[in-house]
Amino acid sequence: MRRHVTPILFIHIIISLLFAGRLPSVYAARGAPGSVEFGYGGILEPQGIYLEQALQVAGNLQFDWVLIPINWSAYYSSPDSQPDFSTLDRIVAFANQNQIPLMFSFSGVPKWALTPQGPDPSQTNSFVLSLLQRYPGAVSAIEVFPGANTVQGWGAIPDPIAYTALFTSLYQALQGQGISTLMVAGGLEPIGQNSTSDDVDDIVFLQGLYAAGLKEWMPVISVRLAGLTGDALQPPTSENRCVLRHFEEIRQVMLNHQHDTGLIWITSLSSPAMLAKQSQEAQTMWLSQAYQLLRAQLFVGVVFLDAINPDVQRMNESGFYLIMDDQNYHSFYAKLRLLIAENSPDLIQYQRGRPKAEEIFKS
Repeated sequence: MRRHVTPILFIHIIISLLFAGRLPSVYAARGAPGSVEFGYGGILEPQGIYLEQALQVAGNLQFDWVLIPINWSAYYSSPDSQPDFSTLDRIVAFANQNQIPLMFSFSGVPKWALTPQGPDPSQTNSFVLSLLQRYPGAVSAIEVFPGANTVQGWGAIPDPIAYTALFTSLYQALQGQGISTLMVAGGLEPIGQNSTSDDVDDIVFLQGLYAAGLKEWMPVISVRLAGLTGDALQPPTSENRCVLRHFEEIRQVMLNHQHDTGLIWITSLSSPAMLAKQSQEAQTMWLSQAYQLLRAQLFVGVVFLDAINPDVQRMNESGFYLIMDDQNYHSFYAKLRLLIAENSPDLIQYQRGRPKAEEIFKS
């Protein structure tokens, strides 16, 4: 049973392809602009434990994308630091060898690169350029300061105008060096119990990005859905946006600003923390429902599971990791393998959600 492309979706695809002509030409991977395929991704912690196992898992599962968190301050505590990129070199080499598209997610601005308005654009450009030039052609996408609507993510009081200025400056810097890497904007985080009074509601922040004119620069808006509550099908309310279906509110803002050709990438997804006190089976059931719901949304491009391996410096609130220890995987591993296998029509005849690995247009 195949899902046909409606006339409206056909028009949207054509518009996306035309719009992509002015953007970097690296969109061959699943879930990228110009593609109607859904992509499965995973977060791999370069400073985490069980790194070799994590690389094997990424290869065995045949992830469409792997996201690598890049903590700027961990590499450059001072401007004249001598960073050790050996682990990052190993990950990039493995990804290239196995033809897995990489996404770098830049965070952790060091104090020396901060201004009262947030990260210094010039210093940011230099750091990002230096890494992308170290791995020419190896990084297909970058996420620019996830959690930009929070003080922790931005390093100062969040400001959509300042974020827009930095984002466009970085875009122009990359283009000036001939680097065609997809830039993903926002890393929006719903405001929860752990938020500060200076954090900005992500809906308000996104509206600010549109008001500042970032629409034409951001074909992909990223949303981070960690620290969630409730079951996978629970709708958001004005009192609680920390639920999976919060992505529907983000989409509505996009539609309100005529950004229907834009995509949403979920760059961090983990099961609710409360399920960690129950069982692996409860987490597996929640995540299975979440993936089925997200895959059915044509505007959701890629979902990155948080995380493949543990990082003692950035402990996942849900306590969820695919690699539990040096001998055991989480029970969701087997389910995820089946879900990713649906990308191959030779393995599964009937596929929920959008079509995978087959011709886009059917008569």
